[in-house]
Amino acid sequence: MLEDALRDMFAVHAERAPVADDPASVAITFARERDRRRRMIGGFAVAIVLVVVVGGTFGMRSWWLPMQAGLPASQANALSGGGDLPQFGPVVSDAELAATPLELGLDIYVGGGRIATRDGAWFTLEGVGDVLQVVRVPDGWVYGGVDRVRLMHTDGTIVDLLNEASRWLLSPHGDQLVSIVGRTAKIWQLTAKGLSQPIAATVPAGVVPMAFVADRVVLRNLEGKFDYWQPQGTYRPTWTFQFSRVFDSLGDNSFALLDGVNQCLVRINTANGGLPTGSALGCGPSLAFAPERGVVSPDGSLLAVPTVKGLNIVALAGSKVTASLQSAAEPIVLTTCQADLETVPVWSSTDTVVSTAAGGLIACSINGPRRSVTLHRGVTGTGWQLVPIRA
Repeated sequence: MLEDALRDMFAVHAERAPVADDPASVAITFARERDRRRRMIGGFAVAIVLVVVVGGTFGMRSWWLPMQAGLPASQANALSGGGDLPQFGPVVSDAELAATPLELGLDIYVGGGRIATRDGAWFTLEGVGDVLQVVRVPDGWVYGGVDRVRLMHTDGTIVDLLNEASRWLLSPHGDQLVSIVGRTAKIWQLTAKGLSQPIAATVPAGVVPMAFVADRVVLRNLEGKFDYWQPQGTYRPTWTFQFSRVFDSLGDNSFALLDGVNQCLVRINTANGGLPTGSALGCGPSLAFAPERGVVSPDGSLLAVPTVKGLNIVALAGSKVTASLQSAAEPIVLTTCQADLETVPVWSSTDTVVSTAAGGLIACSINGPRRSVTLHRGVTGTGWQLVPIRA
């Protein structure tokens, strides 16, 4: 029952003494950390999802969110019950929706192998059968079907990448590709000419690639436990921790969600083997939907999390860091925009995330009110999808 799930959430939450945050200190810390990250990250890397228009309304299908190992029963009931969870942060009302819509700076896959680019061009993705996955990379688009993967350049020329790849994943910068077939994991450097010579490792059966954390590939096994593979070293299994989600990261700061009735956002440390947890950045009901629908911003400083009453943008750089999970307060929410709960948000820049609301696309930003978003000319009807950017 939904009521039982909520009682479980609040019972755990009520036992924790809230940690007081100094708003000024949080703001200063957040600003400094964002500036440092922007200097550190020279490229634009967005791990986003696909928006599918179904029957005139928007629904989400993700190519890049991980498959779940299974949520606790009480939380699963809350997710499926559609009840009212608590909302954190100021809600941006419809009255604040800016009159001038934003142009969509993303490509759109319209189905049938056809793609409408953000520059106004149209291409056909061929040679893989039904296109199941397409991603924008610096040299064009990487796309794949059931087992084949190809690269199409922006001039329309095509390079074959893989002829057998049931599970593959691109790095945040789009310059590495990892694939697991059977018990063999391989990683390549991706260039305009194609793939380099691979580095390979033997992994347990059923393992899939889930994320890139700095120079390592995060793996998930059939039990829902996580591990990592560092391609430059020998793979030694250390399946010792279980998370509900591990997020992509480009630098030293890596984050995951610790599995439980109340999700906890924690730092993870890959320095000493396995994926041990570090300090907690927040726990509680506001993260209930983060395992399935949370998305980290391109520079790693923000986390977008849908809730029943809106879309939270959580500060990763400015959230209160505590020594233990038991004393962790709710994470710091910078803003909340009205948006659909079922939609997995899409980062269009380092401070703006795209979602859906009442049958349309909206952009939510920490630097202003939410805005409506326009589609490309010629894109109509249903079944189109936003193309993720890894560049």
